[in-house]
Amino acid sequence: MIGELENLIRDFNKSYQKLEQLNLDNTIKCLTQNEIYIIRTIADKNLTVNELNEYLETTVGTTSLAITKLEKKKFIERKKDKIDKRKVYVSLSEKGKLAYNVYDNVQEKLLTYAMRGIEDKEKKEFCNTFSKLIANLKEMKKMYAKINLSDLNVSDVATIDEIKLSYAGFKYLYEKGIAIGKEVKVIDKTKNVLTLETFKGKKNLTTDDAKEVLCIKRI
Repeated sequence: MIGELENLIRDFNKSYQKLEQLNLDNTIKCLTQNEIYIIRTIADKNLTVNELNEYLETTVGTTSLAITKLEKKKFIERKKDKIDKRKVYVSLSEKGKLAYNVYDNVQEKLLTYAMRGIEDKEKKEFCNTFSKLIANLKEMKKMYAKINLSDLNVSDVATIDEIKLSYAGFKYLYEKGIAIGKEVKVIDKTKNVLTLETFKGKKNLTTDDAKEVLCIKRI
């Protein structure tokens, strides 16, 4: 069952992405799939660059580069906040709105065609099942998210993923048994100190130092 579901999802994604690219080739040739996704994400919203980055779930650098390319193509506009100059908002230009409407109409036709021969009851069941699947995947994604070492609880096991300190800080933590790629287990926890089982044995780490370490908790 799992293998069949995996194949179905893979085949659906493959077919959908190919049709999506064909739509772009036949309508808005100058846009990539990633660029049209950004345009659809912005839609009629007025987002800051940071808010858009959160929607896209990419790095700030990747988002900024994509925005710059779309701005050069005249599909989006950037405007600074009148009060807080540090805030930069992105919105669709008239050209961007036109591209959004054209592509959205084509996508609607694509999905309508794909749903041919499927009864309304089946569509509702499919939507309900697919919504549950997405919800489960989102929940699972949270489990793999990076968290501060200081947020772990007693008996939690995690793998060190990132250390936000200088070289001297790296050396200090290494002596405490904290190194990227290594596992730690929380043995005890107080307000100011974590007692950890590390590859260098049992070590104490202050909560302030633990806040500078990102890890991925074992499920």
